[in-house]
Amino acid sequence: MGAQALAALILAVALSPLHRRLENWIEQTFFRAQRLALLALERFARECPYVEREAHLLEMAIERLQGQCGTVALYERSATCYRRRATSDESWPAQVDADDPVFVALRATHAPVALAAQANRVGTEGIALPMTVAESLLGALVCRPRDGEQFAPEVRAALANVAHHLAMALTGVRHREHARLPADVAAGRIDPDAARRRAMSLMDNEPPQINAGV
Repeated sequence: MGAQALAALILAVALSPLHRRLENWIEQTFFRAQRLALLALERFARECPYVEREAHLLEMAIERLQGQCGTVALYERSATCYRRRATSDESWPAQVDADDPVFVALRATHAPVALAAQANRVGTEGIALPMTVAESLLGALVCRPRDGEQFAPEVRAALANVAHHLAMALTGVRHREHARLPADVAAGRIDPDAARRRAMSLMDNEPPQINAGV
């Protein structure tokens, strides 16, 4: 074996432990960040059904999801369209026709839909996640990854879980609001006109839009 080859072999042996340590550090750092992100999504999915106020729930949803996504928007059904109820980015359309291909696919499959898979008015990047309650599509959580990134399968599954629990949480908040309305009227806590407006708002699912970017 020549002197140069021997020197190269000795150098490789010397650097091998360092290389392995560097690989382990990179792997641990990356996967630790991913585990923390997944735990944050799981925690929000677990806690959101216990939030009492709808506006606060929408604010929390955008804030928590914004930490894991590039941008996010929440849509809910309203008459013949799906309206944007909360967002971190005004570039998402304010409303989308109920028969837009994305929402048709969501109603048909109750499974996440890749926006790039078909022409639509929602967007060209990211995924739409169904918000379902009792096999009915309440709306969708639409998430776009950060620039240059893609959602890992584990993150997609965690986001889908958030969308499902968020739908149940919104339904629960409105059910409690309906239940409290007669008692509030009877106790004189709100006047009849305010009660009528509140009832109409609950029936129409028209909560105030939340924009976390403002």
